[in-house]
Amino acid sequence: MPRRLTDRSLPHGLSAISPDVGLFDELMEMEKRLDWTMTRRRQEMTDVLNRGTLQQTRRTLRIFLSHTVRNQAWQKSAEDDDSQVPNEEAGDGEEAKAAMETAQGVPSWTFKLEGKLLDSDAAPTPKRWPTPERKFSHMLKGVSIEMDRDPNVYADTNHVQWTSNPQWNNYNNLGQFPTAPNPVSTTETAPPSLPAGTVPVDGLTVTRLGDAPTALRLTLHLNHTPDRLKVSPQLASIISVYEDTKPNILGAFWHYVKANGLQDKNDRKLIRLDERLRGVFKYETLNFQDIPALLISGQHMAPADPIVLRYELGTHCIETATGGDVDMTSGTGVAAPLPGGIGVDKNGESAITAYDLSLDMDDLWMRSKAADIIMNMQPDSMSHGST
Repeated sequence: MPRRLTDRSLPHGLSAISPDVGLFDELMEMEKRLDWTMTRRRQEMTDVLNRGTLQQTRRTLRIFLSHTVRNQAWQKSAEDDDSQVPNEEAGDGEEAKAAMETAQGVPSWTFKLEGKLLDSDAAPTPKRWPTPERKFSHMLKGVSIEMDRDPNVYADTNHVQWTSNPQWNNYNNLGQFPTAPNPVSTTETAPPSLPAGTVPVDGLTVTRLGDAPTALRLTLHLNHTPDRLKVSPQLASIISVYEDTKPNILGAFWHYVKANGLQDKNDRKLIRLDERLRGVFKYETLNFQDIPALLISGQHMAPADPIVLRYELGTHCIETATGGDVDMTSGTGVAAPLPGGIGVDKNGESAITAYDLSLDMDDLWMRSKAADIIMNMQPDSMSHGST
């Protein structure tokens, strides 16, 4: 059976012949200790990767909002109007009827929601693996779009909801996301409710018929890693934390306990609440290990509020799609949308409205780097025969 180099030993009688045999034994012992240390460190790093407690980072997610319009009244030339006038022939009448049924030539608009992570100047590039690419949908748990339209006039639903499938957001220890089995478009059109198997995409689009300005309300549920929680106003006023991760909230609570000397002198696990904490928890004393469950069951920690954005979609044409749809003469110093919403240029395209959002996430570069170190720390695969 093959044995490793460190499992080999010299015959006992050889030490009487050469005094340097002891150096070989010391070298073998040192090699065993080194192997044990590397194995322990490799296992520790593997455990860290599996627990997802590697170094966290905060990146900037830039959201892009825009829209396009088609077949609006100002887009139709005189030639198009003449070509659509029905004549007495049956064929032309059938074509006009088919065009109405397929919504060809009917005024419509398309709203686009896109996003990307801004590059970090301080982020290095690994030699073995590049930093894994994140799709826009990887950074969202869900999106809800509400349209302010008269349901008696427009038959299409005025509420669109998209939910990310968790199977596409779970990356492996190398920081790599699952890949779609077939090539897909980078932008996905959102029906009222997308199927659960939706693949990762770089953006969402919503298309509706109509020529009237429409106000949109977007609700974005960001995919923070780890999840962010909001603290109840009563507890937040005490620990001075209003929204953060669960470990940081518990850390702030523990800091308040230590700063105010609330630990029992005999039993350090017992906390004697002061007047402010008694008003929140309704107890005289608490065991520290019961605090996490008490915070959740007592509704003192809840999922963070989603991001809400508003977009005024206009269908009118302006000379340029930048600056022609806001009022800077109100005297308030704040750009206010003019009636009719954000207009479009002669090509039917609006200017891009951008928002920057902060997103907590796992540092995939550190994850891939740690995986690289683990791969390099694998024991020597060479085996040596027994003597």
